Amino acid sequence: ADGDPDGRGRLVGAILRGGELGPYTLSEPFELGADAGFTAPAAGDLYLRCRESWGALGDNTGEVTVAIRRAP
Repeated sequence: ADGDPDGRGRLVGAILRGGELGPYTLSEPFELGADAGFTAPAAGDLYLRCRESWGALGDNTGEVTVAIRRAP
């Protein structure tokens, strides 16, 4: 999930907000990687992907396990 030395393939996230409360907006992507912790910038749905161009995703292999827990 850390990607290559240039960061290509690194796990990144974004929060999708809105819907019933207004227009949908997507937060700026934030870096995660293999052993990251983060505090969500806002309430919403978390989306994860690897940082790579959309046209280059088809040749990727492997899997990542993601654990999410509420901060104490």
